[in-house]
Amino acid sequence: METTEKKKSPLGVAAAVPFAILWVQQLSIYYEDVLSFAFFRVPALFPALLSFLIPLVISVLLALRVHNVALPVAFAGFALLKLRNLIMFGMSAGRVDYMTLFSVLTAVILCTIMFLNLTEKAKKLWFIPGIIISLYAVVTVLPELPHVGIVISYYDPEYWPIWLWYEICHPIVFALGVWLAGRWFAYPNSPDTAYRSMLPHILLLLFTFGIYYLYWIYKSTDYLNCVEGEEPRNPTTKLLLCIFVPFYSFYWIYKSAQRIDRLASAKGISSNLTTLCLILAIFVGVIPPMLMQDKINAIITAENESGQYQPTTSHQSASSHPSGRLGVANELKTFKELLDSGVITQEEFDEKKKQLLGL
Repeated sequence: METTEKKKSPLGVAAAVPFAILWVQQLSIYYEDVLSFAFFRVPALFPALLSFLIPLVISVLLALRVHNVALPVAFAGFALLKLRNLIMFGMSAGRVDYMTLFSVLTAVILCTIMFLNLTEKAKKLWFIPGIIISLYAVVTVLPELPHVGIVISYYDPEYWPIWLWYEICHPIVFALGVWLAGRWFAYPNSPDTAYRSMLPHILLLLFTFGIYYLYWIYKSTDYLNCVEGEEPRNPTTKLLLCIFVPFYSFYWIYKSAQRIDRLASAKGISSNLTTLCLILAIFVGVIPPMLMQDKINAIITAENESGQYQPTTSHQSASSHPSGRLGVANELKTFKELLDSGVITQEEFDEKKKQLLGL
C-alpha cells in the first residue's frame, strides 16, 4: 500500500531560534547562582534551574518539531515561572514589571490555544498571542530608540549590552518566538499551495519586523515558478538578493507582480498589479505583499473551483470505472491536504466530499 508522509514545516526550527537566544540570556544570568547554590541553598536552586531549563526545553521541542502536549506544557511552565518572578520581584517591590506581566499573559493564552489545537479547535486563533506581545514590544521599543545616543554618550560601555538587550532586543526576540511557535503549532505541516489567510498575513507583515516578509518572498518566488514561459527563479538566491542588495526588493516586486498578472490572465482573472505594486513598493512597502497575496489566493481558489466538478460530471461513470474512482480519490486527497494546511475549513471539506461522492 502506498503511503504519503506529510512534510513538516520548517517554521518549527525557525521558532526554536528566538527561544534558544532567550535560553542563552537566562543561562548568563543564573549559571553562577546554580553553581553557588548547588550544595547550600537547594530551595533557591530549583527556580534558577527552571529559569534557564524551560527556554531550553521549548527551543529543543520546536527544533525537533514535536507536535504533542509537551510543548503547551512547557509554555505553561514558562508562564508559571514568569508569574512567580512577577510576584516576588515586581509586586512585592510595589511596582509592576509590565514586560513580565505581558509575558505571563501571552504564555498563558499561547499554551491554552496549543492545548485546544490538539483537538483541532483553535487553529484560527493562533495569532492572538503574537498580537498581544507584539503590540507591547512596539510600545516598549519605539520610545527607547531615541535614547540610544544618550546611553552610548553618557553611560558606561559595560552597561550598553544590558540596556540594549532588555529595552530593545528582548521584547522583539520574544515576540518573534511567539509568532513563529504559534503559527507552526497550528499548522505543523508545510502547505501544498501558496494560499494564505489574509488576516494573519497582514498581521504578520505588520508585527514581525520584516522577518515574515522575507519568508513570504521565498515562498512566493517558489510558487510563481509555475508561470509558463518564464525562467525559473531560485528562491534562496532571490531572498539573499532582497536582503543584501539595496533596492533589489523593488525589482523583485515588479517581476513577481508581472508573473501574477500573467498567471491570473491565464485563469481568466483580471489583474493589473505590476505598475501599481512597483509604485507602492517605493512609498508604502507593506501594501504590495497584501495585494499580491490576495491575487494569489484568488488564482488558487479559481483553480480549485475549476477542477472540483470534473470527477463528478458523471456519477455513474465514476462509480463504475476504476479510473473514475481513482479521480475521485485524488480529488478527496487534495482537499484533505488543503484542510490539514488550513486553506479550507472542515465545513468546506465536508461539502466538497459530498459533491465528489454524489451524496
